[in-house]
Amino acid sequence: MIRRLPLLLIAVALVVSACTDDGGEASTTTTTTTTTTSTLPPDAPVDDDIAEQIQSDIAELVEITEDIRGLPFLTAPQVTVLNAQELADRVEADLLEDLDLDEIATSDTLNTLLGMLDEDEDLADIYLEVLTEQVAGFYDGDTGEMVVQAKADGLSALDKTIVVHELVHALTDQHFGFYDTFVELLDDDRFEEAAALQALAEGDATYFQLVYLQELPVAEQFALATEALDVETSSLDSAPEYVEADLLFPYDSGYQFVLELVDEGGIAAVDEAYVDLPVTTEQILHPDRYEVGDDGFEVFIPATPVSGWEVAEEGVFGEWGWRLLMLESVPSGDLTQASTGWRGDAFRVLTSGDDVAFVLGYRGETERDAIELTQAMIDHIRGAMDVGDGVGEGGGLLFEGPAGYAFLDREGDALTFIASTSVSAGEAIRSSLGR
Repeated sequence: MIRRLPLLLIAVALVVSACTDDGGEASTTTTTTTTTTSTLPPDAPVDDDIAEQIQSDIAELVEITEDIRGLPFLTAPQVTVLNAQELADRVEADLLEDLDLDEIATSDTLNTLLGMLDEDEDLADIYLEVLTEQVAGFYDGDTGEMVVQAKADGLSALDKTIVVHELVHALTDQHFGFYDTFVELLDDDRFEEAAALQALAEGDATYFQLVYLQELPVAEQFALATEALDVETSSLDSAPEYVEADLLFPYDSGYQFVLELVDEGGIAAVDEAYVDLPVTTEQILHPDRYEVGDDGFEVFIPATPVSGWEVAEEGVFGEWGWRLLMLESVPSGDLTQASTGWRGDAFRVLTSGDDVAFVLGYRGETERDAIELTQAMIDHIRGAMDVGDGVGEGGGLLFEGPAGYAFLDREGDALTFIASTSVSAGEAIRSSLGR
């Protein structure tokens, strides 16, 4: 609920523009996709000649994608060409269909309590603005369509890299059915596993997008880089930092994960990952954990009944979740150090009317890991949450302030964190946990 929205359900295309450094390694910068080459009005009907040119361009890119990805299409991908307004409307409609506005409202309240969102910010509006910011195209897993925007001069160099990215999605979905698996994970509230699968799929598409890009003539690479400089990212840039980071996670960290797979076992290792799926964001951030089959510890939170409250969601927060939580309040080096010791956790969200409560249990690999995370959380609570500086209580730290209630307690390698807009609910949860 406070983590990732189902971005792959609308398969928003993010583009990775790559350049080669002196060592020959690709460095990446991820931005929302757009182009400035089209002179078509946003609502102009799509001319038959333009549609045919784009279909022809994509047919050529299908063959290129099959070659670089090492797999054939089982059926020809269906291509739908829309004008800019139709494309934006379809993305918005798909997003609104997938969003539960009641859950988003709860997320707004909880994220505000946790110091991740300002009171006047609305996640639904933020995501709608960011994800409809002149999207250039996407793969629709529900229909199997490649949906692309019509341009006056056909596909630009940047557009073609985006199409290759989305063709990789279409190709791997035909072979491995990742999209249906992703939807099932979301439906079962298994968001940590869904995030890991999303990172694999986007990392796969990004890696081979870069392979395609690096094989282009230098002049075309230069044209692409020049076009990428004009990408409109104002909505993304103005979004809360954790929203931007979370949107880019499957592309940036997923790319690094897939790069490690290819280095160790070639393309076959990427194919195998769709069979033996990564199940935690820790495995994405630390591919060696995936390679040895280490998916962490299972953590259990005892029942936390609160009169008049109901459980809205339960799940795994994950290493990436901790990084997002403290992204703007803890220095990056300290944050990486504090979160890297993650070995398992579980969270629970409870609601009552407009009030929300959150309880999170964590286990580190060592006691030292839990100590480092505890100190980072103390810094976060004091710096980002409007709940005061805290006082010692029951072996932990108790916080009460204008925004509500928080409690933090460590025992050995385990950490318990409680936050609530209601002091009485927070106290009831703490009591039920024997803290």
